[in-house]
Amino acid sequence: MIRRGDSVYVYWTLDENGLLDCELEIKGQAIARRFKTGKMFTIQRAKQNFEGPEGVMLAETTINTAKEELDELRRTLGPRAAAEVAELEKQIERHRVDLRHSYEADTSRSIAEEGRAIRQEISKIKGRRENVGYVLRAETESLVEIFNSAIRPTAGTSAAARFDQLARQARGSIDYGSMEDAKKSISEMQGIFLERCSNNPASLSTCSLTWRMNGRWQSTRRNTTDWSKKATQ
Repeated sequence: MIRRGDSVYVYWTLDENGLLDCELEIKGQAIARRFKTGKMFTIQRAKQNFEGPEGVMLAETTINTAKEELDELRRTLGPRAAAEVAELEKQIERHRVDLRHSYEADTSRSIAEEGRAIRQEISKIKGRRENVGYVLRAETESLVEIFNSAIRPTAGTSAAARFDQLARQARGSIDYGSMEDAKKSISEMQGIFLERCSNNPASLSTCSLTWRMNGRWQSTRRNTTDWSKKATQ
């Protein structure tokens, strides 16, 4: 039973297919659990208007997001994905050129769809068995860097200790090939990060800026923009 005063956290991500993935975490005296709602289709994506300048902006945003995720992939995997990254980069630049020379709605819609297809391909590359360890390690180290710079000074001893424990567990799980365990540890690390931000609204802009500067905002848009809201009932 959820009681007045219990904290309810909503963790959500919007993937490259426009699917919303949501988890609810309840922390209170009588209950402390986390629930997955499953993926949901967002009707707003289907109703996007690609007419005129607005359509161009939507298509450009999709292409820019794909480019940011591709840059992250290059940093994470380096030469292991160099050929595929180069090919996807050519596609992105080709779509940019097409977008500059057309204001037709069908062209903007088509380019936005191509941008999402590129993001899907990036996700596939990151999810390959031979790559997933590198990706999770990069996420772990980025979270540690962000936490140390933006959160640790005001986090409190218990939160910092728990975060450090989870970071060690994530690294150990990756070393032993236990990727699902690593993902769980990283998810908890993200939760601590977001909880500390929400508990200190004055630092929220600093958290966001630090996340952007470290090149991980698109993930955990993923993997964060899009991460968390807190409601107290």
